[in-house]
Amino acid sequence: MAEDNQTIQIPDNKPINSQPLGERTASVNQELAEKAAKEKADNLGLTYINLSSFPVNPDVFAVLDLDTAEKYLIVPFFVSGKKVRLAFADPDSEYTKKIINDLRGKGYLLNMSLASEISIRQCVNRIRSQTIEHKDLAVKNLVNEEKLGSFVSEIKNLQNLKFELENLTAEEGLNKVSVGALKTGASDMHFQPEDNGMVTVRFRIDGMMHEIFTISQKVYKNIINQLKYKASMQLNVDNIPQDGRFFFVVNDRKIDVRVSSLPTEYGETFVCRLLDKKGGFINIDSLGLKEDNLRQIQKACDISHGMILVTGPTGSGKTTTLYSMLSKFNDPSKKIITLEDPIEYHLGGISQSQTNFKRGYTFADGLKAILRQDPDVVMVGEIRDTDTAQTAVQAALTGHVMLSTYQEF
Repeated sequence: MAEDNQTIQIPDNKPINSQPLGERTASVNQELAEKAAKEKADNLGLTYINLSSFPVNPDVFAVLDLDTAEKYLIVPFFVSGKKVRLAFADPDSEYTKKIINDLRGKGYLLNMSLASEISIRQCVNRIRSQTIEHKDLAVKNLVNEEKLGSFVSEIKNLQNLKFELENLTAEEGLNKVSVGALKTGASDMHFQPEDNGMVTVRFRIDGMMHEIFTISQKVYKNIINQLKYKASMQLNVDNIPQDGRFFFVVNDRKIDVRVSSLPTEYGETFVCRLLDKKGGFINIDSLGLKEDNLRQIQKACDISHGMILVTGPTGSGKTTTLYSMLSKFNDPSKKIITLEDPIEYHLGGISQSQTNFKRGYTFADGLKAILRQDPDVVMVGEIRDTDTAQTAVQAALTGHVMLSTYQEF
């Protein structure tokens, strides 16, 4: 019993580790699960992998859907062409064996690893949450392809759009022109004011310019204001060049649009480059090359060091060819890094970096940084200056494979 005026100090029973008990328990459980999975992998002669924080491209689940991966605890965590790296929790499961046999039956070359059930579920949940976030973000830019009408099936039908544009909102008009360009396989949309007060709309398809229709200055003004707004360009500036970017979504395909404006005698001219990141890139064999050229390119893809330079005018297929060759090099045994402006396709198993000229991150600086990352193969989107060219040549002479493009003017 305490005497009068005696202060009783109540002991601080707060644990030294302030992490909540539930979190500490989960952490300990995961450590034990990872340890057990590693021991099991060693005993079975399999590679062990912890997928808890392993970066997995959501696109790999085109090989095996997310629901199946979650239900049977088997995840494709790396895909390059027909090469697939799988992680599973139970190699003895009949379902695991069936999925492996099904994938092999489809021609996939499998490399298998063992992972804990906990890390597989964490990986699946992470991918699922990323997918939900992407869909939420895309809703405001969603374009319903089904409602666009038959005019998008052929250029001659697309020409009928000029009459509709007079009665459409700026957003509807831009959406229809953009999706029309996408459906015709255009790489670029060109808006060019003319001396007669009209604006010519042209698409670049397979490297060639095609005139689609002409529109009035009134319609054009509404469309370019919408373009500027979406691309975060200054609406009240029309006397200096500007650049910007935005995206729209058609049937779950995210289309990035790179916008460039240039002041001319008759008003601002706009060019929009369409980048379909989920459209996939063409296999080398499907590039349409002559047999001799195809053999030369295939032989070039077997080099262990040196430089491959793809040249040609705008829209001629330089980037498509480069990515096709890059996919040929792509292998888990190689460290591959790209430097692009912008990143046009996302490739699994490859580190991709995007330049930022406003912040001083140029091709020359980026390439020098990449070479400190111990790469086997480097792809630089474009050689634009002497410094980049010198660094690229030096890299090719010192044991690296260097791929790039040079644009003819």
